[in-house]
Amino acid sequence: MNLLDARAAQSEVEWLAIEDPTGGETGFSVPSIYDDRVWLLHSIYQFDLPIDLTMDELERLRGEAGEPPLIINGVNITESTTATNIPFGLAGSPGAGWHRRLWADLLAESGRKLGEGQAFRPSFQWIPDRTSAGIQGPPEGSLDREMRDALWDVLSGGEDPECFAHYSSVARFVQRDWKELPEIMVYRGRLSELAAISEERRSTPNNVWPVDRSWLLYTDYDLSGTQIGGSTSLIHALENDERFEVLR
Repeated sequence: MNLLDARAAQSEVEWLAIEDPTGGETGFSVPSIYDDRVWLLHSIYQFDLPIDLTMDELERLRGEAGEPPLIINGVNITESTTATNIPFGLAGSPGAGWHRRLWADLLAESGRKLGEGQAFRPSFQWIPDRTSAGIQGPPEGSLDREMRDALWDVLSGGEDPECFAHYSSVARFVQRDWKELPEIMVYRGRLSELAAISEERRSTPNNVWPVDRSWLLYTDYDLSGTQIGGSTSLIHALENDERFEVLR
């Protein structure tokens, strides 16, 4: 894929900025032009054997065993925060011994129903506080690899459409080469090329759309779900595909 210069990139995101002027910071939300939209919840994985400790308890045991704490700018992050097992950026199945766990089933264990009583969009706030260390939570700010590949499969429609991919200003700043990148990061190329870009950038783009704008992906930098807007038939296809956990 080709990384556009700042002027060309600005031109390509103008249509999104009309309804969401601040979307360049963490990702442009899905505009009202689409027939329908749904949230795709990023994948949760659970270890096959029970683990009674929470991730925070496990981190504190590591500290007691002599493992040094994480200190950033003089702040002891290990002591001042609660550890969770929610990856940031691109992640995937941890491998053998782990299986996919639905959000709905995990929430049901604490007497909650998916989507009910939530003031926030899909994020770490939805995950129970005392989740086992044997749970890998849904990644923030990026699709997971398994969902990425499944979604590209659906969106390609047997072809390989030309697309634009936007990384927000916050996503740009966490890149190792951020000083060399244009102020607005927009790639243009084939949908099939996005997997390699997401591996290079360690996250899927915050927005992806084809040149005809027939659909739009929105993965906010702070969220653990991806919203997609498109035709009624596309949304129905995603809802009926067992590879995705979907929420309206």
